[in-house]
Amino acid sequence: MGLMHTPTDAGRLIITPHPVMLDGQRNLQADLRPGESLYAFLERHVEGLGGQAWLVTIGGRSVERHLWSNVYPKHGQVIEIRGVVGKSAIRLVAQVALAYFTLGGAAIAGFSIGTSTVLGTTLARAAVYAAGSLLINKVLGPKLPSAAASAPADTLFSISAPRNRMRAYEPLSFVLGTVRIAPDVASKPYMNYEGDEQYLSLVLTPGLNVARVDELYNGDALLSSYEGVQVWHSGFPSMPDEAIPLYSNSGSVDGGVILDTSSDPKHTPSNWVQRTSSAGAIRLQVNMDFRIFDADKKGRDYENREQIQIQYRAVGESGWR
Repeated sequence: MGLMHTPTDAGRLIITPHPVMLDGQRNLQADLRPGESLYAFLERHVEGLGGQAWLVTIGGRSVERHLWSNVYPKHGQVIEIRGVVGKSAIRLVAQVALAYFTLGGAAIAGFSIGTSTVLGTTLARAAVYAAGSLLINKVLGPKLPSAAASAPADTLFSISAPRNRMRAYEPLSFVLGTVRIAPDVASKPYMNYEGDEQYLSLVLTPGLNVARVDELYNGDALLSSYEGVQVWHSGFPSMPDEAIPLYSNSGSVDGGVILDTSSDPKHTPSNWVQRTSSAGAIRLQVNMDFRIFDADKKGRDYENREQIQIQYRAVGESGWR
C-alpha cells in the first residue's frame, strides 16, 4: 500500500507578528515545497522577515536565525514564528516605568503636603530618575563601537583609467632615440574582478621605430613595485615576442541594483537586470560589487548568505540558459 501526505499531516505555520499580544496572528497549513529550506519557506509567508527580529521554533525547539538557510523542515511539523522585543523597546518600557514611579509619583504625593515637602520630594525623585536613566542606558543602551571594531579590516583601493590617451584614427608616434613617453592606448581599457581583486587591463603602443622598452612607470613609481601587475610585450625587434592574453575592442555596459526574485517562483527574466552585448561578442563577463554581513540582536557578527543567478541567451531565442 502507498502513503501520501494529507492536509491533516502537512503541519502548521503559526505567525505572531506582535511579541506580546496575539494581534495579527495567523495559523496556516505548512505548504512545504520539496527541498525547501526554512528561510525560503518563511520568506514566502512572512512579510518583513528581514526587517525585524524573530523567534522561530520547529516542534518547540528554537532555531537561530543564521541556521535558517541550512534547516529543512519536514511535513507534519509545527513551525512557529513570533516577533521579538528588541533591546530598544525594553529600554523604552524601562524609561516609562522609571518616569512613572519617580517623577509621576513625586507630583501625586507632593500636592497633598506642603510646598517645601513638594520641592524636596521632587528634587529627591529627580535625582533617582537621573541615576536610574544612567543605569538603564548603561545596561540596555546600544554599545558604542570600539576603535578596533570601527576600523576597516582591509585597505580598499579603487583604480581608474590612466592619463594615456586613446587617439583613434590618428597617426602613430615616430620615436627617435631614447625618450620617456606616455604610450597611447591601442584598445579600449576594461576592468574586471577576480575574487576580491579589481584589475585594469590596458593594451598600449609606443608608436613606430621602437626596438625595445625599458621599465614601465606609474607616475614616478615603478610599475613592477605594485603587487599583482603583469606585463607582456609583442612586436619589438629587440625583445622576446609574447602572446598578449587580453581582449581588444571590449565593451562594458553599466549594470544596476540586483533585484530580489525569490518571491517569483518562475524567476521571470523581465524582473531581472538585463543587458545586451555588442554584436559578435565572443565572451561575456559579469562583475559584481557587494558587501554582505549580518548581526544578531546583541550586535555580534555571524555568517549571512545570498544567492545570485545569472542567465544568458542569444538575441531572438526564447530559452534562457
